[in-house]
Amino acid sequence: MVDYLVSTLKFYGDREILLEGSKRIMSSQFIADIERSCSFWKHSFAGGGHHIGIVAENSYLWLVQCMGIIASGNIVVAFNYNLGEEELNDFIELSDTEIVLCDDGMLHEYTTCGERIPFLELSQAFCEIPVSFTKRSEDDVIMMYFSSGTSGKSKIVQLRNKGMMIYGHYYLNVNERGSKTVLIALPLHHVGGIFNSYDELLFGNRIVISSAKYLLRDLRRIKVTKIVLVPSMLRNIFTQIQKGNLSKEQLSGVKEIYYLGAPLFPGMYDKVRQLGMRLQANYGLTEVTRGISGAGPYRENSVGRVEPYAKVKIEEGEILAGGEGMMLGYYRNPVETNKVCQNGWLHTGDMGRMDEDGYLYITGRKKNIIILANGDNVSPEELEDKLYGCPFISECRVYGSDDKITAEIYTCPDERKFEERKSQIENYIKKLNTALPTMKRIGQIYIKESELSKTAMGKIKRN
Repeated sequence: MVDYLVSTLKFYGDREILLEGSKRIMSSQFIADIERSCSFWKHSFAGGGHHIGIVAENSYLWLVQCMGIIASGNIVVAFNYNLGEEELNDFIELSDTEIVLCDDGMLHEYTTCGERIPFLELSQAFCEIPVSFTKRSEDDVIMMYFSSGTSGKSKIVQLRNKGMMIYGHYYLNVNERGSKTVLIALPLHHVGGIFNSYDELLFGNRIVISSAKYLLRDLRRIKVTKIVLVPSMLRNIFTQIQKGNLSKEQLSGVKEIYYLGAPLFPGMYDKVRQLGMRLQANYGLTEVTRGISGAGPYRENSVGRVEPYAKVKIEEGEILAGGEGMMLGYYRNPVETNKVCQNGWLHTGDMGRMDEDGYLYITGRKKNIIILANGDNVSPEELEDKLYGCPFISECRVYGSDDKITAEIYTCPDERKFEERKSQIENYIKKLNTALPTMKRIGQIYIKESELSKTAMGKIKRN
């Protein structure tokens, strides 16, 4: 993975490939820093195969150390930097992590964790002694990411070298080289953040390492041609345009919006199209390393055609995924691995369908199905789609509670309009209920002035 990227960057010649805030990084510096990181880890953890954690915000150093650790023959364990110390301790133990890198100046945040294993700042893990990269096989585990999988309980996904490289193998020769400036707003502790960064560099594009925190700042300062994000970030962009905090002129260079992690919010497609931008969806799971669909021109409500390196089939309404990006399995968890991986297929837990043109549609989550006392099954996603027909509903979550279907709703945060909006939403649901079968009627409503809780990838959390 790393030697492939480095050799490709050298082929392009020395050029500016990365921006972070005011920092501008040339490919020669990037390569040199990877080599210095690799040297440190080779001398500190000889033999390879050691589990080295990173708990840090998105940064150039995060990316460099990730590449250096992999090049040294060791394994990156990516931790969500929002974890509390107790949870981080649990995850460190679960993953057999031996040392953890953190943001510079943040060692004091991990005093309890640091009593058990060493913590080191990202900028400290460099060595000037020349070394060569460790040759990695296609099936070598190079990264470990945490996933709730299909059960909701965190498991450690072991990602193979091949899974990270397959997209480039299929698309390197068909992509326009070096013409884009791509803003990556996805967290690097999620697989989507790292593989999109890797791919864009491989294609010769310049990347802007950003995040949800710095997205608006970077859009104001840097002319980008493509943005990689989740729908909640996209919605925030349009909110800020409406408030006057971001101008359409500052987005004038953006030709493409690439989103993953969650469905688009209602009306988002039209807004993107009105700005003259191309929309590209991506559907995947950590367990298959990469997006398994997203190919072809955008089709509303679809997550695109299946990628050439992936396999997808629908079995009893459930999406099964396979192909070259399949994980090695859950780390030290054969029981859970065997539950979801059967005969070369991953049971995703997502319900879906394919149209006659091969476009994939996600219709819900198998585990989210509401089973009422009388045995009736109700899809919360179906009801959420209907609720989004109300223009005053920004976010919603439907679930079963005490044999009632409950809707949790976020509306306009403007206190002056809240009561008015609340009344309009209640009236909308009354009318909706009259048109719904009795078993699907919403019996309980909670209307909030604050956004619903979300995962790192912008998905609304389920109760």
